[in-house]
Amino acid sequence: YVFSQADGSPLRDIKDGWQGALRRAGLRKIRVHDTRHTWATRYMEAGGTVAELMKHGGWSSLRMIERYAHATAAHTYATLDRMSAPSVASHVYGTSDAEDAAERMTKTAISA
Repeated sequence: YVFSQADGSPLRDIKDGWQGALRRAGLRKIRVHDTRHTWATRYMEAGGTVAELMKHGGWSSLRMIERYAHATAAHTYATLDRMSAPSVASHVYGTSDAEDAAERMTKTAISA
């Protein structure tokens, strides 16, 4: 169980403890269930696969994954950045420095 009593039995109601934790953290209006969405989103952002997420989250359909795992703007931009020309060029020119790769790519294009 995620939340259990000292003897290991499941904790049936965590509302009081949850509300106290939110109050101490200076947060409001966050449901325990909201953390499931956050976890699924962070799992995918960290590189987890859909199959793994389905297994660990207990979901049996892609529809549920779409409901729980949300693409964030930061993750989308990071993905697009990895697909950018300097990023691709870094693979072509064998350097991990994106600026160096972009410079090499530009010189190659000018001399062509």
